[in-house]
Amino acid sequence: MNTGYTIKPLSERALLVQFNDVLSEAINARVIALHETLLKNPFPGYVESVPGYSSLGVFFNMEEMSLEASFERVQESLHHAVAQIEYSEKPVRNIIEIPVRYGGTDGPDIEYVAAQNSISVEEVIALHSENIYSVFMLGFLPGFPYMGITNKKLTVERKASPRLRVPAGSVALAGNQTGIYPEDSPGGWQIIGRTDMVLFDALKQPPNFLQAGDRVRFRPV
Repeated sequence: MNTGYTIKPLSERALLVQFNDVLSEAINARVIALHETLLKNPFPGYVESVPGYSSLGVFFNMEEMSLEASFERVQESLHHAVAQIEYSEKPVRNIIEIPVRYGGTDGPDIEYVAAQNSISVEEVIALHSENIYSVFMLGFLPGFPYMGITNKKLTVERKASPRLRVPAGSVALAGNQTGIYPEDSPGGWQIIGRTDMVLFDALKQPPNFLQAGDRVRFRPV
């Protein structure tokens, strides 16, 4: 059995596949690959799977089976799916480009980020927009993408006191990640710009513009 992961109960109707518990693009890629494998080839009773940084929550419904048998059968299916991703060909993903207005009223924290890293505002913009980011997971708000990994020169702590209102479309930094607020909300990330792209629309299918596993590049406008 592959010792690079474990499978443990989350609830009576869910299991967690946990890969090495670190923030890593390679590990997250395995999480996404397992998620997509289950979407394409679901086991009997599969309901959905939810990617995290280094784990995948797998939800199922097997009313006709005993609880013990359900867990055992699902675990077997998951071990088989993990074995598949080790040898499957990795898909080539298109790069999604997101236009951003950096600085000014759209990016009130960009000067702080520059000062914290002893670089110029222009360097913040260049470093943030030259990278291609992986969408690790969605969370916090519907459609909020956690993306990384940012250049080390952009590393910055969250705000000590979160803002009560961060405008929708705000592009932000925290730690070694970047994200986009899909709607007006409180938030503690450092805001460096803003986009007009709509990241979440409940009337669309799927409602999220970005999905875990997508690749993103920001374009200054």
